[in-house]
Amino acid sequence: MGRGGCGADAFTCGGRFTSKSINDKDTAPTGGGYVLPLFEMAGFTRLFSLLVGAFALAFSAYSQTPGTTTRPTPTTPPKTVVPGTRGFAAAPAPMRGALIQVGLGTYQPMGAWGNTYAGGGILHLEPAYKTSKNWIWSLQMRALYGMRVKIDSSLLGFLTTEDNQILGLSGSYAEVRTEGRGTQLGVQLGKVVPLGPTTAKSANLRSSGLDLRLGAGWLQHRILFFNPSGGVPMVYAPYRYGLDRLHRGYYAQQSIGYLRQARNNEYGWSVALEFMQARLIPQRGYNYDTRLPDTQAKWDFSVGVRALYNLSILRAAAPTTGPRFYVD
Repeated sequence: MGRGGCGADAFTCGGRFTSKSINDKDTAPTGGGYVLPLFEMAGFTRLFSLLVGAFALAFSAYSQTPGTTTRPTPTTPPKTVVPGTRGFAAAPAPMRGALIQVGLGTYQPMGAWGNTYAGGGILHLEPAYKTSKNWIWSLQMRALYGMRVKIDSSLLGFLTTEDNQILGLSGSYAEVRTEGRGTQLGVQLGKVVPLGPTTAKSANLRSSGLDLRLGAGWLQHRILFFNPSGGVPMVYAPYRYGLDRLHRGYYAQQSIGYLRQARNNEYGWSVALEFMQARLIPQRGYNYDTRLPDTQAKWDFSVGVRALYNLSILRAAAPTTGPRFYVD
């Protein structure tokens, strides 16, 4: 024991420091000293358990408060706004692929060949490729037919009798008819300008609109003779070469119209007003009926209209839920 009745173990006794070994069964030192074995006290353990439970309940309640949950919630992806669409979803791109255009037309010759022919018809075939930007590249093939020959009477005048009839080799009257024919081969570049809203949900609406085209190519025309009764050798080769007015050369063409793109078993079609300028050279060099040389290049012009049916083999410009290829 220390002085003043204090034990010799580690205590504070009367303001002094003492020491004493404490066994597991000891609850207080001898000699008046006192030790508080906190982790051995049953009351402290119960108090600590209550505090932990209260904290757990408080944390659980806080986590269930609306707006503070930590659980992931489904979110709606942000809406993509394309410039120029006023907040609407982006419209589908125009369709691309092959177009086969077939149809008919008519035209009125002017210029040099307007002195020889009146209006005729057109048989039109035009394979084309259309891009997703609404550009059209095409190969134009045309047959010109049915042109009325204005110089018919003077062209065969040296073969006719006083009563304006043509005598055949047999001595009987023979029938001879004439018609202007021609061939046109060229290439074209075009642009379809949609006339509907830029937010149109249908790709075919965005592929339809104003059809603007420029073209160039090769052109020839001549007079064709028909002699069903026979007996007039002057209208057959090689004699007809001095009468048929064969011309060949190059042309430029412009057109403006409307193209309606087909889809879902609808008919695709286009109509257009077109203009042509051509520089042609005579191929025969001499005309029997006028008995004059014919070697000077000439300017030919025409204005006409065409109506075409579009056979479409198109592909959507971006993946869609339907067939990617279709034929109308």
